[in-house]
Amino acid sequence: MSIQPLLDRSPLGAAFIRYGIALLIGAFTALSCAPYFQIYALFLGFAGFTLFFIYRQNQSRISKAAEAHGFGFGFHLGGLHWIGNALMTDPEQFGMFYPVAIIGLPFALAFFYAVPALALRREAKPYELLFTLPILLAAGDLARGFLFTGFPWNLPVYGLGFSDIFIQSAYPLGIYPLNFLVIFLACLPAGFFIFQKLTEKITLGILSFGTVGAAFFYGKHRLDTGSLAPVSAETFVIVQPNIEQKLKWAPEERNHNFTRLLELTRNAAKDIHAQNKKAKIVTIWPETALQLHPERDMNVASALSRLGSETGEIITGKMRFAENPADPAQYFFYNSLLQISDDGKKFHYAYDKIKLVPFGEYLPLASILNNIGFKQINHFQSAFTPGAGYSVVQTAGGAKAAPLICYEIIFPDFVKAFAQAEKPNLLLNLTNDAWFGNSAGPHQHLTQARFRAVENGITVLRAANTGISAEIDPFGRIKQQIPFGKAGVLTVAPHKINF
Repeated sequence: MSIQPLLDRSPLGAAFIRYGIALLIGAFTALSCAPYFQIYALFLGFAGFTLFFIYRQNQSRISKAAEAHGFGFGFHLGGLHWIGNALMTDPEQFGMFYPVAIIGLPFALAFFYAVPALALRREAKPYELLFTLPILLAAGDLARGFLFTGFPWNLPVYGLGFSDIFIQSAYPLGIYPLNFLVIFLACLPAGFFIFQKLTEKITLGILSFGTVGAAFFYGKHRLDTGSLAPVSAETFVIVQPNIEQKLKWAPEERNHNFTRLLELTRNAAKDIHAQNKKAKIVTIWPETALQLHPERDMNVASALSRLGSETGEIITGKMRFAENPADPAQYFFYNSLLQISDDGKKFHYAYDKIKLVPFGEYLPLASILNNIGFKQINHFQSAFTPGAGYSVVQTAGGAKAAPLICYEIIFPDFVKAFAQAEKPNLLLNLTNDAWFGNSAGPHQHLTQARFRAVENGITVLRAANTGISAEIDPFGRIKQQIPFGKAGVLTVAPHKINF
């Protein structure tokens, strides 16, 4: 039975039905995201939406934009369903905002597909839509990466994370051109239903399979011929303490959390020195791992000094407080990286996080939103201050590491600019993904770190409070990892591409 007569009789009902269908197609397409990596969903989703979009091509611009919004809403709803978990770490304070996070954010992000769709002409022919729709959707993703502080999470291109081979194309192309290519190829199968001539279908097939084949052979060649050399003579130890989010900031747990970090570090160093007494070790702790303050507590300073002299250099995430010169009673808060020298005598704040998380580390339009009940989702209810600029961590053994705290690593242009300015031979990603629980979130974060390794040709060492700590080589391959919910250490001898 056809529903077309019903749609014709009720334009408003038809609009809602078409929006709902677009939403379902978008949600299905999200199965291509980590950790599912159902690549068929990417092609079926985008090609299906393209066919659905041109079913009645003679629509108003508003109708086209509404359906593009439905597709984007479904895609982000499916890909970001886990994001509300951060609010449930303290449901009494933040639980009321749960619907805003899981529905409001995807709904808002969908406008990055809806607004470009307004450019489509009412009279656009099917073949015109086939080629212009991918351009407009990719343009929306590009805008999403920069506007309103940017949020380039779950670009469709990250569906390629199922394959070490296909992600190699990110090296010559960069993430946004590759994202356009992926969307274009995913929409292209719709052409087999649009074009009628055999020659047109053959041309379409050659274009589709030829591009995929070229990407495959390029990626395989790069992996087969790539040569690696050690970054330095040092051994890096990545520590994942696996501290529950509700316990991480509990005042009564801070000493216990500190002791856990000390024990994991000492045990790892003991194992390394048992094999090589002269081994130089650099230990990496996660974002805000150190909650005690050596500047104010001599016992903490002494414990860290002893640990440094016993094990080697320590790099840890830590909150930093700085007095406001204009008002000594006021302090600035920084999400920082602290470096402790290999003799345990020098403490140096090497980096302050630049890209802060909206609503987590600062509240956009705070003067307005505070008045209607919005709060920052952190344990301090105080806004962080962004860092002044790029700075690298130099180790005694010659490693030069660019720190990227938490979601800074999801910004491809930020990381590229950092790497080009400072010429690091390592990327350090310190994070705390316990906020998101054992969900798709930590896997998606890890996938984006793999792409940053490929784009820049630099090893990423990822230290997470709990899941997913990893060593990622310059080709985006995960060499070793610690899963979510497990405590442990990774012993790493990082490599760089030997050009």
